[in-house]
Amino acid sequence: NGVSNRCDFVVVDFAKGRPPFRAGAFDLQVASDVLFLDRLARPLLRTFEALASDGGECGGSSSGAAGGGHGRPAAVAVVGHEVRRAVFRGPDGQPKIEEQD
Repeated sequence: NGVSNRCDFVVVDFAKGRPPFRAGAFDLQVASDVLFLDRLARPLLRTFEALASDGGECGGSSSGAAGGGHGRPAAVAVVGHEVRRAVFRGPDGQPKIEEQD
């Protein structure tokens, strides 16, 4: 997509536990379409927190209040998620749509 000469990226399996990178290695963390199960939300958040430059806070204000200093937050995490509904056949054989994601 044309950004390889301006940034680095890595693939992280956040469900396996602690990320294999030091805190502060990345100032922007992006995840998209990774939360297929509710139980994955906490491991994803723990990974973001572990990668934050102060070792424990993502986001915060642009004043550096979150601990990043130099007028920026410790780390910024961006998560993209599309709500999906399963389609299945009900007991009557008719198509049904799952009520919750």
